[in-house]
Amino acid sequence: MQRWIDRSVAATAASIGLALTGLTAAEACTRVLYTAADQTVIAGRSMDRHKDNSPSLWAMPRGMVRDGATGQSSIRWTSRYGSLVVSMYNIATVDGINEKGLVANTLYLAESNHGSPDGKPTLSIAAWAQYVLDNYASVKEAVAELRREPFRIVAPVLPDGEPAQGHLSISDPSGDSAIFEYLNGKLVIHHGKAYTVMTNSPSYDQQL
Repeated sequence: MQRWIDRSVAATAASIGLALTGLTAAEACTRVLYTAADQTVIAGRSMDRHKDNSPSLWAMPRGMVRDGATGQSSIRWTSRYGSLVVSMYNIATVDGINEKGLVANTLYLAESNHGSPDGKPTLSIAAWAQYVLDNYASVKEAVAELRREPFRIVAPVLPDGEPAQGHLSISDPSGDSAIFEYLNGKLVIHHGKAYTVMTNSPSYDQQL
């Protein structure tokens, strides 16, 4: 297991490096999940945004006490797993891998609609990926828990004035994969090893 983690962290760090450098001239971000012949699973993404995201690489230890960054209604938790993540504007976690090999990638989605607050605890979209990395060891576990909708996402305006809208993809060492979207105020989940490629818009059901 440790060998797998070492290799997957190295591979994901390389893909994070590509996200930081922005090497392509494409107009849309893309996330790809690849399983090699030896069953090594690699998650990669491009960050093809027309503005500088001011990315930084952060190491997050387990045991951190956190909140959803939305004021008094924020959900609160203590991180169960350490993670290596890329931040956007030194505020939001957009990509990362935790010590169990769970990977999270957040991509822009113009069609996002997170709905209205309904009394549940709230979580900033900036912390969505980090919440998953902090709390779950596998895609299966994350899907089971997030399907219960323990929080409502709050999507503030970005520092550059654009709306913070996005969908979240996660993957793990088994090759399992899931896509999470909020459409018309409802959480939609696509779960299975077949979901290996995701881009920005349209909603994921239209990308299949």
